[in-house]
Amino acid sequence: MAVVYKNTFGDLLSFHFYHYFRSPSLYLISGAFVLLMAVTDVHQIMSLPGPHLQRIAVLVVYELLLVVALAIFWMVVPLLAVAMAWISKKNQILVAERTVQLRDDSIVVESVYYKTEIKWKALQKLARTQAYIYLYTAKSNAIVIPRRAFQNVQAWDEFFESCEKYAGHGH
Repeated sequence: MAVVYKNTFGDLLSFHFYHYFRSPSLYLISGAFVLLMAVTDVHQIMSLPGPHLQRIAVLVVYELLLVVALAIFWMVVPLLAVAMAWISKKNQILVAERTVQLRDDSIVVESVYYKTEIKWKALQKLARTQAYIYLYTAKSNAIVIPRRAFQNVQAWDEFFESCEKYAGHGH
C-alpha cells in the first residue's frame, strides 16, 4: 500500500502544533513561569496604595494578561521555526513530492532527494486527526501524511488501519 503527496507549509505546521501542545514540557515550563511571576507580582501589587479588593483585581488582570502573552509566544515559536525551515532553499526535501509505502516489515519514504526505510518496531507512536496521519519516528519527529493524499475516506481508513496492524497498535 502506498500514497504519493507533497507536503505544504500547513502540513508541517499542523504537526508542530499537534505535537507541541501535547508536550508535558510546555506545560511544566509555562506553569513554572506563571507561578514565579505570580509570586513576585503579588508582593509588588499588594504593596500598592488603594483598597485591598482593587489590588487583587489588578493582580488577577495582570496574571491573565501574562498567560495570554505566554500563549501567544508559544504559538509564535513553532510558526517561526516552520517558516524559517520552509523559506530556506536548503530544505527542499521538506516540500518535495514523496511516496510513503507500507511493507510488511517497514515503512519506505522516498522522494527525489532520499529514500528511507523505517522498521515498524522503530515506530514510536501513531496518531490521526481529521486531516492528518502522524507516524512518529522519534519523540518529536513524524512522517506527516495529509488526508488529501487519499482518493477517498475508505483509502484513508485502510491506510491507517494497516499502519496500526503492522506497528502492532491494532485494536
